[in-house]
Amino acid sequence: MVPSSPLLKRRILELCHDNQLSGHVGITKMHNLVAYTFLRSGLRADVEDYVHHCDACQRHKVNTRMYAGKLQPPSILEGCGKVCQWIAL
Repeated sequence: MVPSSPLLKRRILELCHDNQLSGHVGITKMHNLVAYTFLRSGLRADVEDYVHHCDACQRHKVNTRMYAGKLQPPSILEGCGKVCQWIAL
């Protein structure tokens, strides 16, 4: 168990996250690393807050979302011809 000292909590998170050997791991890996040695309530929330406010992590974060791509007209309207033009009026 870790005492509820804010300075001690901060130092533990710094040692586990900013260390060159750990390499700025993400939330889940950091939580597992800290929880392996230190057990306390509210650990997950503190780890999430620390990683979300880490300047190096935010600058070098990898985007995992797919790009939307170009908008294209629906293919159903291509063979429509004069009927679609009449409906559009």
